[in-house]
Amino acid sequence: MLVVAYQGARTPKQNIFYDKSGAEKIAQKLTDYARRKGIKFSDLINQFTDLPQQSKLPLLSAKQPSLPDFLKPALKLGVGQISDPADSPFGYLIFRRVLVELVTASHILITYEGALRATKKRDQKEARILAEQILKDLKRGKDFAELAREHSDGPSGPKGGDLGRFTRGQMVPEFDQAVFNLKPGEVSGVVKTQFGYHIIKRIK
Repeated sequence: MLVVAYQGARTPKQNIFYDKSGAEKIAQKLTDYARRKGIKFSDLINQFTDLPQQSKLPLLSAKQPSLPDFLKPALKLGVGQISDPADSPFGYLIFRRVLVELVTASHILITYEGALRATKKRDQKEARILAEQILKDLKRGKDFAELAREHSDGPSGPKGGDLGRFTRGQMVPEFDQAVFNLKPGEVSGVVKTQFGYHIIKRIK
C-alpha cells in the first residue's frame, strides 16, 4: 500500500506540502505510473509513501464487520492489480494485491537462559538435548500436541502448540524458512532462533 498524505491527514510525517487536491493529483499520477509494464510497486512505496510503516496490510475479508470503506477497493483487485487512489483519514491510498502464502502450524519451543523472552533456567546445551529427545519421541509416534502441552515453553504450549494461520514473513526468518519448506503433516528437525529451539509441524 502506498500513501500520499495531505495537510490535515493523520500522518506521523512532518512537513506535508500538498493540500487534498494536490495529493489527489499526485496519487493519480503515481497510480498511472505504477500500472506501466516493468514498474515495481515496492520501489514506488520506498520512494514516495508517506506512511512507510504501513506498507503492507493484514489479510482482509469482506466478512469483516467493521472494515472501513477506504479499504474495500483492495478487496476487488485481482493478483497484481493496482487500485485507483482511495481517500482515507491518512491520505490517498493506492493498493496492489499480492499473492499471499498461508500456512497453519504448531510448534514446540524449548528455551534457555539468554534466549529472547526466556523464563527457563536451563542452559543452551540442556535445551538442545531436550529438543532432540522430543524429536525422537515424535518419530516414535508420540502425539505432537500432547508433547507440546507437556514440554513447550511458548505461550501456545497449553493449546498443543497451535500457532493458527499466518503468512510468509510473519515469523522470524529461520522459523519462516523451515515451516514453508514443510508439506502438510510433516515435522521439522530442531530449528534454532533467537527464542530457543523449535520443532515445527505444518498442519495446512
